[in-house]
Amino acid sequence: MNNDWRIQDETLADKVTNVIRKMIVNQTFKPGERLVQEELASRIGVSRMPIRDAFKRLAFEGLVIIESRRGAVVAPVSKESFQEVYTLRMQLEPMANRMSAENLNAAEFEELKLLCFKMENCSGEDDKYLFSQLNAEFHKLLRSKCPWNRLINLVETLWDGLPPYTPIFVTGQAEQSQYEHCEIVQALEKKDYHQVEEISYRHIERSRDLLLTQLESQGYFVNRLNQEDADS
Repeated sequence: MNNDWRIQDETLADKVTNVIRKMIVNQTFKPGERLVQEELASRIGVSRMPIRDAFKRLAFEGLVIIESRRGAVVAPVSKESFQEVYTLRMQLEPMANRMSAENLNAAEFEELKLLCFKMENCSGEDDKYLFSQLNAEFHKLLRSKCPWNRLINLVETLWDGLPPYTPIFVTGQAEQSQYEHCEIVQALEKKDYHQVEEISYRHIERSRDLLLTQLESQGYFVNRLNQEDADS
């Protein structure tokens, strides 16, 4: 992977956020590590202002914590917090997908098929981040017609942080996810909305189990009790 993090000035805020997000996701910066504005600005080739804006966005996503004395710190992730997020997703997101599927129109169905086709062509190592972006767009569109706004808002909150980047962490995750995306599209084509819900549940459950194993093996999680002691 190219280690030159310099970027062009257009759409600066989005690009700076994406660069720092990638460095957190691929563990260039470890959980608990302080992010220094001046160092990042020099490394990426921008001023400190877009770095500050990026920190705010990443804090909203749950990837960064803004501390009064230390500044921005990569958010430590506990195993319990991870399991909580994925268990809630397994209960809520499949329901939202089923309710939405019943209301998708022909144009939205075609867009889902197009996103599926684009993901099919993300086969290389350098395409993982593009796949993750397309994956997030696919799932956002899939649940977008759910008539329960509170349910949609809850699911959107659960997507902040790690879930969109599972294909980056887990070897082979993109290929298996893509197979399940195709299953969802086929179920939509048959108007089998309960099958959409069942596949969605299995999709999230499998992603949770694989990502949990991968992150544990990399020592990504912090002990929640130790973290509480450090925060006190």
